[in-house]
Amino acid sequence: MKDYRLTVRDLQLIKKLGKYYLQYIRVIDMDTLLKKMKRNSEYENTIALRNALNGIYYYVLYILTIDVVKSAKEAYKDKLVRKEFSNEFASEIHGALDIPRSLMTYPSKIYSYYTYQRGADSSTFAVLGALLREIYRNIFKLKNELEKYYEESHVINYFQLNDFNDYVNLLYEYKDRFRKGKIRAPIEKDPSWLKRAFKIYITLEKMIGNEISLGNENSILPKDKDIIKMLLWKLYELYVFYLLIKYFEKKGYKVKVSKKDKFDVVMEKDGKKKFITLNSSLDFSSLFSIDNSQKIEDFMGRPDIALINEKKIIFECKYSTSASYISQGRFKVMAYMYEYDPNIAILIYPGIERINKLNSDNILSEKIDESIRNKEKDKKYVKLIFKSRNNKPRQMYIVTIDPLTEENKQVMESIMNEIFV
Repeated sequence: MKDYRLTVRDLQLIKKLGKYYLQYIRVIDMDTLLKKMKRNSEYENTIALRNALNGIYYYVLYILTIDVVKSAKEAYKDKLVRKEFSNEFASEIHGALDIPRSLMTYPSKIYSYYTYQRGADSSTFAVLGALLREIYRNIFKLKNELEKYYEESHVINYFQLNDFNDYVNLLYEYKDRFRKGKIRAPIEKDPSWLKRAFKIYITLEKMIGNEISLGNENSILPKDKDIIKMLLWKLYELYVFYLLIKYFEKKGYKVKVSKKDKFDVVMEKDGKKKFITLNSSLDFSSLFSIDNSQKIEDFMGRPDIALINEKKIIFECKYSTSASYISQGRFKVMAYMYEYDPNIAILIYPGIERINKLNSDNILSEKIDESIRNKEKDKKYVKLIFKSRNNKPRQMYIVTIDPLTEENKQVMESIMNEIFV
């Protein structure tokens, strides 16, 4: 089997997806998305899909640990300075007014004030202590299980973040600086460090509740470093999907998972809806017969992402730097344009690495890529215009979205602004 090595680009892709996982965990579950994407997967294996997600989980654990240590530090500082005073909230003032906090709660007619009644013994510190101990237990458990699973391979070495263990040790130290208490439901007047701890606790519970699978000892698949690499092309599709979601959220759309089978996500604003589907055939395919077969849907194209409403937009994502593979992607998009006649088709890839021998088709892909390279950071694309079957112009964008760069959100925003002008 080929000895895959995760590149810096691969790691950045997984890290950025890890951040989106945290951001959208209550709206769009990445685990669910991967399972839905499996319906058009060239490598349909549940264990492989799960292990791709485990790579994301490992990075998520890292940033959760950093955030919870930050909360613990802030709370401990408050604990030290509140030996004489504590901060309370009520509709009446029973101490010196705390203006900054009162400004945030004033719309609810709640004031913040300093009081001698409770200082370092405030119940919020006890609640935090209970959360920290539970969070530490969950992080320690998941981290060790993931590392143990990969101990016979080199995969986990790529995710070994230099200061991960340092933050885990800090969490171990801070968890015992707060007295014992019980975990309760979060409330509006909780301090910011406690709210952050609650969010981390809930996220961890969700991760554990999903029953993170660490593989099957009796599986015929080897536990090696190929597993994550094989699924990176699916993770790249998810990355593009989240960039798209991010754009529409910025425009004021509310995003939710669709309850209909055909569409995966619904975005709504001012009563208008846009639909996103992943790896599905579309109702407006021009294919109508395959040797009189009754199941023509099996032969329909399944674009990676489709955005449907007043305009029909098809996305094809290719996680490759090979000129020949990008050329194949370009022809695949053109085939989709013939089958579905969308308003716009978009081919997205990270960029092409230069090689010496090229055929004529690959030379064109190289030229397009070179043109994109020379453009401004937020304009990393070219636009082609085609005439469709009814002589109406149809647009095709060829775009570079590289996990190694930080302007990808701006690139997506620039294209979408141009489309929905």
